[in-house]
Amino acid sequence: MSGAAGRLRVLTNPGVAMSIARFHLRPLRRLAQAAGGVGLALDAAEVAPSGSTVRVRLPRLTDAPAWRSARLRNREAIEPFWASTGRGWGSQHTDRAWAGHWLTARWGARLGTFLSVVIEVDGRFAGQCELRIEEHDRRGEAGIWLDAGLAGPGTALVAGRLVLAYAFGPLGLVRVAAPVSTENQRAARLAARLGFVREGTMAAYMTVGGQRRDHDLWALTVDSWRP
Repeated sequence: MSGAAGRLRVLTNPGVAMSIARFHLRPLRRLAQAAGGVGLALDAAEVAPSGSTVRVRLPRLTDAPAWRSARLRNREAIEPFWASTGRGWGSQHTDRAWAGHWLTARWGARLGTFLSVVIEVDGRFAGQCELRIEEHDRRGEAGIWLDAGLAGPGTALVAGRLVLAYAFGPLGLVRVAAPVSTENQRAARLAARLGFVREGTMAAYMTVGGQRRDHDLWALTVDSWRP
């Protein structure tokens, strides 16, 4: 029997074929398991100074249309400070892109490495806050964006404080950092209001808006956190 024929005979063996299928389907099984269970879970709300109710919660697959609409509508405010992917802004905001983010968030929540929450204002999708976590070192890195049309006075501050309360409370983190483009004055003001301290400037830290830019490193420790 030739080598090719032998390999074909092995591959058509039901037991071998099933083993190969199980091996290649493992990543899909992991994603399905991640979608079915959540390790990190945050759902909290507070009334902002504007009188609106600000809620932070885990993302849903059905958030896709609201997410896409908000991101496209606020492109001019978000894109200059958002990590560049090399793809057009529109192609980054499809239903498929949101599904990928949702799966990543579910998987990260299950593993305890990534907390992504939707920010709602009076029940409407108004932005997101993300926290990437180094669990072994009890530290995280945060980022936030908001829909300017829905974010009233204090919205970002309330959302940020809800996430930080969870980070320094149930998650037991010791430090949360936030890299902020040196040109993003609004984000810098928010960081300062939340209690973050500017620790220095990181030259050419990352590419945002298609350009390599300097970023200030802002950080807050549990000892300095004031609930």
